[in-house]
Amino acid sequence: MTSDHTIQSSGSDLLYEKKQKRGAGQLKNPGRIVFLTPVPPMKSGTADFGLAFLQGLQPLLQGLSVTVAADMRFLEGAEVPPIHDFAVIDYQDYLPEATDTVFVSVGNNPFHSFCLHFLRRPKVVHKIISVLHDAQIFMHVDALCRIQGYGFNEDCLLDMMTDEFSHCASVFCDVWRGGRLPNLFYYTTAAQAMVTRHSSSIWVHSHYAAAKLLLEHASPEALPPIRVIHLPGGEHLRPFDQKRSRPVTKEFMVGVFGWVHPMKRVNEIIQAFSSWLRSLPGEEQSKVHLAVVGELPDSGFYDPVSVAEKVGVRDSVTFLGFTDLHTFEELLQQCSLIFNLRFPSVGETSGTLQRARDLGVPVAVSAYAAFHEEPADYKCSILPEEEQQDIMAVLNECWQVWRAFGSTQTLSKSNPFACSKTDFRDAFIAEFA
Repeated sequence: MTSDHTIQSSGSDLLYEKKQKRGAGQLKNPGRIVFLTPVPPMKSGTADFGLAFLQGLQPLLQGLSVTVAADMRFLEGAEVPPIHDFAVIDYQDYLPEATDTVFVSVGNNPFHSFCLHFLRRPKVVHKIISVLHDAQIFMHVDALCRIQGYGFNEDCLLDMMTDEFSHCASVFCDVWRGGRLPNLFYYTTAAQAMVTRHSSSIWVHSHYAAAKLLLEHASPEALPPIRVIHLPGGEHLRPFDQKRSRPVTKEFMVGVFGWVHPMKRVNEIIQAFSSWLRSLPGEEQSKVHLAVVGELPDSGFYDPVSVAEKVGVRDSVTFLGFTDLHTFEELLQQCSLIFNLRFPSVGETSGTLQRARDLGVPVAVSAYAAFHEEPADYKCSILPEEEQQDIMAVLNECWQVWRAFGSTQTLSKSNPFACSKTDFRDAFIAEFA
């Protein structure tokens, strides 16, 4: 069922409230509904997705049997508070039943290893709905096979590639292990065989991800139904009304949010920021600040702090590390501009992008993969000779707006890609039709 509202519609929450009243309690023979997903306080954007997903579905789940399971080893003893009335258990304590409908959160990071462990061994359950956060998970599957974690071994890698590469899978597997394939293969290979074989339906966040599955599967006619859904925003955030003005700020704050990784082009943003900052009059430079909000990796792997020092902007760049969701959103609200760049990409989308739109913050994205279809204020090339110039041009244009009005706000509109996505609550109801 296609949603009749878009993520940009200021009235969408009220409109959906009426739909929820019609849908709640009308699911046909739901049995027990199980969610296998990372949850806060795990340090992952997909944990925040799990929270927003369950919050959005809560009116439809009232009175039903619901189980939420996560991999507790990532919590290091920290307690997981109930999500509404749903207690969160360790995934190893979940005992599947034949009447269960299981929503499995699939992503390209270790927080989702237990979900792949579940999918690897087919379960006798009523239905499995896989929610794909990343279209390509080869790098994570490869790591699991190398360390032989969660029941994986080296033979599993070939099996995960077979549905994609058919009789050529063994050749690609051997060449990859021999180090004779470019690194881009690492990012662009789907390795979703467990998802496509064992799911009753697949949910993705982008048309890019749907096309990736359809076009690169050896037997696309064998695929289960694929639904392209809207990302849930924070239920407490209402879509930004462009008739309103955002608050005036004394500082032009530029933000980069989420796990710090080469894919997010943090070093490139810092380098372009440095070049652009030097072009400003001295008295204006003190009013400009770049905030990097997200867990920093080991400096031996990726070190944006050293890059900021090298290009002479360390005093203008703050590295805030991982924050709780409330602080994260407060920092988003303070930003005059957000960069949400991605190259290479594993086909992911971004909850940060959704929240920024809800808050009315202008966003710049890469014109690549799933980000290319997102409504955004600015798009930057992935070509090295053009990316730096694009970043600087975005900084300058947005800064000129801030300098004139003391604030900025998004002017991006919804587009055909966004309009043709299904609200996740509609998709949920359809699974029980």
